[in-house]
Amino acid sequence: YMVDGKIVADVKADAKSQKVNAAKVMWTDNFVKDAAAGSKQVAVKNNGSSTLFVKVTTECVAKPGEIAPCAYGLDLKVNYVDDNNQPISVSSLNKGKNFKAVVVVRNTGSKKVQNLAVTQIFPSGWEILNTRYSDDVSSSDQNLYRDFRDDRVYSYINDLDAGGSKTFVVNLCATYSGHFYLPAVKVEAMYDKSVRANSASSYVDVK
Repeated sequence: YMVDGKIVADVKADAKSQKVNAAKVMWTDNFVKDAAAGSKQVAVKNNGSSTLFVKVTTECVAKPGEIAPCAYGLDLKVNYVDDNNQPISVSSLNKGKNFKAVVVVRNTGSKKVQNLAVTQIFPSGWEILNTRYSDDVSSSDQNLYRDFRDDRVYSYINDLDAGGSKTFVVNLCATYSGHFYLPAVKVEAMYDKSVRANSASSYVDVK
């Protein structure tokens, strides 16, 4: 994009190239749809008389079990505790074990962030308990909305001040025996992809 003038440029991404002559301040295109074969290169040559600002955005879907933790403007902590609030490992649980998932989201940036969405998806061997009420936040908290489903919980935060934090608790039970995939917990600003964080994914057993 550019502040004034029109965009005149050559854009090349591997085998695909395009000459751009657009009488507008912003131009976008999807050049690389599948980068599974390896790394890709994008080259932009400005043929105009004004300064051209280039932004390249990449997205991907990680394979199950390969999601690493990340944090951009937010800090996300996920802990599991028993009924006495003592830390436990969920890598291997006995069938019928009740426990809690405790998620803490903290704004590590210098400005307030708005419209945060926290997504927790649980293994099919776990069951969510007490889906209507929880003991982590007051039901009168107007800054928070939670949506409980069969296998997941969505939590929405209207805004979070710099340095501020929110804690969410979900009551769970290890219900079905087997080996299951535990997806990463993630939080993101719904209208700003640069503000986000997620935990690592893993596998768990219920015996």
